[in-house]
Amino acid sequence: MRDQIEEVKSAVDLLQIIGERVSLNRAGKSYKGLCPFHSEKTPSFFVTPDIQRYKCFGCGKTGDVFTFLQEYDSLTFGEALEQLAKRAGITLERKVFSSEDIHRQRLYEVLHLAGEYYHYLLTSHKLGERARAYAKNRGITSATINTFKLGVSLNSWDALQKYLIDKKKYTERELVDAGLILYGSRNSRPYDRFRDRLMFPLTDHQGRVVGFSGRVLDASIKEAKYINSPETQLYHKSQLLFGYSILKNIIKKEEEVIVVEGELDALSSYQAGVEHVVAIKGSALTDAQAKLLSRTVKRVVLALDADMAGREATARAIQVVQPYDLNLRVLPLIGGKDPDEIAKDHPKTWREMTKQTISAYHYLIDCAFVDHDNATGEGKRAITKALLPVLASIGNAVEQAYYIEYAAKKLEIKVDALEMELKKYFRAVKLGGVGVKKQEHTHAEKQRAHAELLERYIVSLLLHADDAFIRSKLDGLELGDGKGKDPRLSKLVDLLRAYAKHHTFVLQEFSRQVPAELQQVLSEVYMEEDFLHDTESPEYIVKEWEKTLPVYQQEVRAERLQEFSERLAELDEKDAHDALTPEEKKTLEKIQAEVVRLSALYRAVLE
Repeated sequence: MRDQIEEVKSAVDLLQIIGERVSLNRAGKSYKGLCPFHSEKTPSFFVTPDIQRYKCFGCGKTGDVFTFLQEYDSLTFGEALEQLAKRAGITLERKVFSSEDIHRQRLYEVLHLAGEYYHYLLTSHKLGERARAYAKNRGITSATINTFKLGVSLNSWDALQKYLIDKKKYTERELVDAGLILYGSRNSRPYDRFRDRLMFPLTDHQGRVVGFSGRVLDASIKEAKYINSPETQLYHKSQLLFGYSILKNIIKKEEEVIVVEGELDALSSYQAGVEHVVAIKGSALTDAQAKLLSRTVKRVVLALDADMAGREATARAIQVVQPYDLNLRVLPLIGGKDPDEIAKDHPKTWREMTKQTISAYHYLIDCAFVDHDNATGEGKRAITKALLPVLASIGNAVEQAYYIEYAAKKLEIKVDALEMELKKYFRAVKLGGVGVKKQEHTHAEKQRAHAELLERYIVSLLLHADDAFIRSKLDGLELGDGKGKDPRLSKLVDLLRAYAKHHTFVLQEFSRQVPAELQQVLSEVYMEEDFLHDTESPEYIVKEWEKTLPVYQQEVRAERLQEFSERLAELDEKDAHDALTPEEKKTLEKIQAEVVRLSALYRAVLE
C-alpha cells in the first residue's frame, strides 16, 4: 500500500495541482499566492516544488498533495489518492482503500444511480407524465430539466428500493446512510424518503450527487412543501449551493454571482438569461458557502425574498462575507415576492433588475427606516439602535464615514450626534470583552523559546545551502544525536549527515529519504517565513549563518551551564550527607570539568 501511495505522489506535481485552483507567482525557490483556506489580502500561502509541500503563514495550513486535496475539495485520503492515481494513469490495488473509503464510494454510486432513476422517470417514463405537466406549468423547460438533471419520485413507499436493492444489489444500510430511505419506527420496514415529488439533485462543487431536495407535486397534501436529504457523511446543507457545479464556469467568467433562496428561483433566473446564479436553499448564507464563492467571484449579489427574514439574512450575510473580502451587493425585488415569480413572468425586467444593485449597507440602512417612524423621537432612537451594529461592522474608515453621513442625512440629524452614539456603542462592546481571544493568541505565539527559533533557523539555512556549505558546517554543529531543543530537528540533522556522506545534496532527493513523520517539520523549517525572501543567495546564507550560529551556541552553552551547575549542587549536597558511589564520583568529575570549560567559553563570548 505504501509503495503505491509513494508512486502516485511521485507521479503528480503539487505545483500544478494547486496552480489549477490558486493563482501563484514565483518567489525565490517557492511560489506564493492568496491562501485558499482563509481570507487574506496579502499572499502568505507558499508552495515549494523542491519538497512538494505547501504552507500558509497566515492560518498555519501545511501538507502535501494529498492533504491539499483533502482540505480544498473535502475528500477523504482514499478519494484524493484515487483522483490523483487516475490523473497519473496508475491502477490502484483494492487493498489501498480503507473500509470507510469503500463505503463512501458506494454512497456516491447509489446517489448517482438514484439521480439517474429519478431523471429517467421524469423525462422518459409514462409514470412521469403528471410531473412533466407540473414542470411545464411552472415554466421549467425540457432543456433546463436536462441541464440540471431534474427528476421525479413515484407515489410509492418502496419504488426506489426495488430498483437500487433488488435490481442494482445495493444494501438497505447503504440506502439509509445515503439518506434515501428511513425507518418509521423500531422493527418497521424502511420506506422511500422521497415520494411523489419533483426532485432536484444536490451536488458538491465537483458535481457529485450528495443528496436531493423534493418539492411536493400535490399542493393539497398536508406535507412540507420541500423535504431535503438529512445530514449524512456526504451531504452537508451548509456547504452546498444549488447550481454551482453546473454554472461555475459562467459564474467565474462574470466574477459575480446572484444568490437566491430556492431551486425554482435559480432555475427561473437561469431561463431568463441571468445564468450566474446559485441557490442557498434557505435564507442564511453560511461561512462555508462564502468561502466556496470567494474562490470564484469578486462580487456577491443577494436576491433574497422581500420579507423580514430576507432582511435579517442580509444583515447576517455581511458578517459572513466580510472576512473573505467579497463585494456584497443587494438586489431589491420589485414587482414580485421572489425571483422565481419576477424572472418567470417578466424575464426582461429581471435581466434589467439584476444590473440595478445597491450596497448591502445602503440596503440595511434603508430597511431600518421602513420598520420605524422617522418623524418621532422614539422612531429615530429605534432607527439609530438598528443602525449602530451595521455602521460598526464597516471595517474601512473612509467607507464608514460615508455611510455615517448617509444615515445621518436620512435621520435628519447632525453627523456628530450619530458619531457620538457610535462611540458609545463601541465602548459598550469593548467592555463586553471583545479582543480577549486575540490577546490569548498573541501570548501563545510568544511561548516558543528563542533558542528553539534559532535552532530552526540554522537547520533552515542548511536546507537552502549548497552541498559544499553543508559538508563544511555539519561536522562541527552541535545538533543531532539527540541534542537540541526539538527531537524532530535532531533526527532531521542526523538524516542529513547520513545522506551527505554518500550523496551530493539535492533537496528534492533528500526529501524522499525523509520518513513520513518528519515530512511536516522538514516543510516547516525549509519554509520559515522570515527566510523565504532571499533563498537563492549563497552570500546571504553565509552571512546569516555567521550571525546566527554564535548566538545559538551562546544560548545553548548558557543553558547547559545552568543545568550542570544545578546537578553539581545536587551532588555536592549528597557528598555532604552520604558517600558517593564510584559511578557518581566519575560523573561529578566530568561535570566539574564541563562547568569549567563552559564557564570559560561563556566568559569569552560575553567579552
